[in-house]
Amino acid sequence: MINYKRLRDLREDNDFKQDYVAKYLDITQQQYQLYESGKREIKLHLIVKLAQLYQVSLDYIVGLIDEPKTLENKFNSLTMKQKKLLKAYSDNPKLQEAVDILLNIKGE
Repeated sequence: MINYKRLRDLREDNDFKQDYVAKYLDITQQQYQLYESGKREIKLHLIVKLAQLYQVSLDYIVGLIDEPKTLENKFNSLTMKQKKLLKAYSDNPKLQEAVDILLNIKGE
């Protein structure tokens, strides 16, 4: 189920008009207005394009999660130290084991 209010919120947060988003999607403004109001079900390929336009995940648009940032955006916002720590953890199984024990992480 699509969170149609979120479509409007994303558009407004980005200071876009309905006609701008409609042109981006290659549909009419009237069609987009029906999607945004929830009066017509939006097609999956249009949801994908909206996720690309707003740089958010599909899960956010459909309301499965409340965090709009994609994993890539989250990674890009990390400090250099945090990125180095993640890389060291990824590259070293012994470090992974030690950190998992320290943080009491089981089988993840």
